[in-house]
Amino acid sequence: MIRYIRSDLALSGSKLINTIGKSLYNHIESAFEYRKSANMYDVYFTIYYQIIEELRDIDDTEVHEMIVNINITTYDNYIRVNIYTNENPNQLISFDKYDIKRYDSIDSIVQSIYQNTLKRLNKFFYLYDFIF
Repeated sequence: MIRYIRSDLALSGSKLINTIGKSLYNHIESAFEYRKSANMYDVYFTIYYQIIEELRDIDDTEVHEMIVNINITTYDNYIRVNIYTNENPNQLISFDKYDIKRYDSIDSIVQSIYQNTLKRLNKFFYLYDFIF
């Protein structure tokens, strides 16, 4: 799924965001696009899902595709991660704030962002069975 790189957290805000974004993009298998701008990094990846079994018809075995956008930005000593999908392109699915001081490496931040993204998607789209 995701591999991690070792790096130093003593980077400026935009360099830190670029390092985290690049790491997510390079190591999420289904990542297909990234966009960088001043103090912001967007990573786009694809996940697949089915409607939960209890609501599925016998003939409904179709697998659907969803595009997820992880938007990473920074301010002060915090990283803010916003999650959007193509299901609701203008609707914020979730956001999390990460205190840089609480992490000892880029690896640990990337791990936390990735795990929280999966958790938030499962919670928001509780009628879907995701295939990661």
